[in-house]
Amino acid sequence: MTRKMALEGIRVVCFGMGGAAPLATATLGDFGAEIIKIEPVTGDWSRTTPGLGTREFNRNKRGIAIDLKNPEGVALAKRLIAGADAVMESFRPGVMDRLGLGYEAAKAFNPTVV
Repeated sequence: MTRKMALEGIRVVCFGMGGAAPLATATLGDFGAEIIKIEPVTGDWSRTTPGLGTREFNRNKRGIAIDLKNPEGVALAKRLIAGADAVMESFRPGVMDRLGLGYEAAKAFNPTVV
């Protein structure tokens, strides 16, 4: 018999780079959450930082590169958020709002997102 994991069925979209958000979402993935990691088309800056643990931080994830400076990229990010239970990000304050992906904007197209 296979046991259901605690977070199975939960989808998280992660806009985090570096360590904090990627490690947090990797841990959520350890408990069964589906993690979709959004990276810029140039990749997460941590991929070129020796010793940061990028491979470990990106375990349990599916990844996609999206140009968030392009309206089509923002539209794709909105579609991913619309199907998510939670969003995690590690941008500077206000960046998600400027992209039209902040909490209030996300609630407009996904009222249950956290």
